[in-house]
Amino acid sequence: MILMRLATILVAAGVGGQAMAEDVGTVLGLTGPHGVNLGTWSMDGDLVAPADLFIQPDVAATGVPVPHRTPQAFTRQTPETGAHAILALVFSDAPVSCAEEVGTFPLDTSMAAFMTGPDADALYAYGESIAETGEDPAQFTGNPLGPDHATMIMLPNGATFPAAAVQFEGDFPLYAFYDADGELTALAGLFGLEIRYGPDLPPCTAPIS
Repeated sequence: MILMRLATILVAAGVGGQAMAEDVGTVLGLTGPHGVNLGTWSMDGDLVAPADLFIQPDVAATGVPVPHRTPQAFTRQTPETGAHAILALVFSDAPVSCAEEVGTFPLDTSMAAFMTGPDADALYAYGESIAETGEDPAQFTGNPLGPDHATMIMLPNGATFPAAAVQFEGDFPLYAFYDADGELTALAGLFGLEIRYGPDLPPCTAPIS
């Protein structure tokens, strides 16, 4: 696993300045002019997995333990293309101390989502049902999930989770952000050539809970 300090994320994401003393929303531009607030996610479970929207993840194997707090879901949109370059869950507005790569965000259809185990089960059940009815799975919310779209998915069977069109396919880095006490403040998938690469730096020095 490649570990990176927050400085790597800032350089790779094109964000600089005094971000080391700022919350992750400011650091990643989630609350800036191109940030999109998808709303509060009342997640069901304490493991969150990065996933392709149309493929149920193995949450037990790929899920990341998260705090027992209700996160806000955000994206950051690229104005030139409409693609969403970041999909993030923000658990705290505490200043960010460091970050590390904790896994990958696998995408086969360029549609990124965060899911819990119950969400993955509900998505599987929904897929089974529409296979029988011929319903278009792109119409989850009544609107097509086009290339400039991000939303809180609401399945007919009750599952709710954030998703965004990122216009890229492949394995992308998943980062965890921590405050000075080593508490998780956010998870973020970073997509696109302009932010997915950066020089290797030492890992976080604060104890990670």
